[in-house]
Amino acid sequence: MNRTALCIQMLQLLKSRGFMTREEIAMELDTNVRNIAEFRKELEKAGYRIESVPGKYGGYTLLSDALLPAAAFQEQEKQSLREVQNYLKTHLELRWGKIVNGAIDKMLSNEPLSMPHTDYYVDPQQTFLSAVMQSYIDRMKDAIRSCQCVEITYRSLQDHHVKTFVIHPYELVHYQGAYYCIAYSLAAKDFRTYKFSDQRMKQCKVLDRHFHRDPFNVHKHIGKSGLMKGDGIEVEMHVFHESALLMSERQVGVHPYFEWLNEHTLYYRTIFESHQEAMRFLLSLGSRVKVITPQSLREDLIAETQKILISYRE
Repeated sequence: MNRTALCIQMLQLLKSRGFMTREEIAMELDTNVRNIAEFRKELEKAGYRIESVPGKYGGYTLLSDALLPAAAFQEQEKQSLREVQNYLKTHLELRWGKIVNGAIDKMLSNEPLSMPHTDYYVDPQQTFLSAVMQSYIDRMKDAIRSCQCVEITYRSLQDHHVKTFVIHPYELVHYQGAYYCIAYSLAAKDFRTYKFSDQRMKQCKVLDRHFHRDPFNVHKHIGKSGLMKGDGIEVEMHVFHESALLMSERQVGVHPYFEWLNEHTLYYRTIFESHQEAMRFLLSLGSRVKVITPQSLREDLIAETQKILISYRE
């Protein structure tokens, strides 16, 4: 980066952040700290008033009467801000989410976004992706933006062998440490969810063919609290001891309600979006939960527990 660009960036940093040490400025600009004093001289020659604070912890501050034109966002910066908004919209529990969303809207109000946003966040966790999977995600993002067909070689949970077929990709979803693509399958003639996994996805090729993107609402294809979209199953339960305390501090399922029955027992009612989700969660609590209703779920839990006991006795 040339000297002029570094000076302008230094000016923008001081305007947006206020006081900064020379070391902090140098780190942000990825340059030697000795250059910062020279940049200051250049800016003062251009008419900007920069006050120097001496001492071990000294640095620079731009006087408040200095005016700067707003710098244009790069496409990747605009895309990142939009994806931050998507994350905040799905995490309403964050205290400042609504305010930050409004601030981003103001920042981008005069910035045309040349490409539609992707990446819909459900429950982000730390994600590890191989270089191959990362390249597949990048290809899928490009295909979503340009409405291009994608040929994938993929093995679903129900299939024993990989199959090659064509999809129309619509959205990327990040859930519990993994990436998925919601796409229309030409073979199934319906929307399906495909996981970016080295064990499942063996090929991802963007084709020259384009498709017409129909109106699409991601909420119709994923649940409110998880990736699975089901009819919902309302569960009443008693939760005991330390698990009761933990349950009272978090939201499990959709529209939860709870009340303390005594010092060690919590009544909890919620809606799980699928039978599989309910089974997985309740089994994770072990003996610290007792399902009241529905009876069918109680019976399924008993049957699954018996299978577990048999497998350990063998």
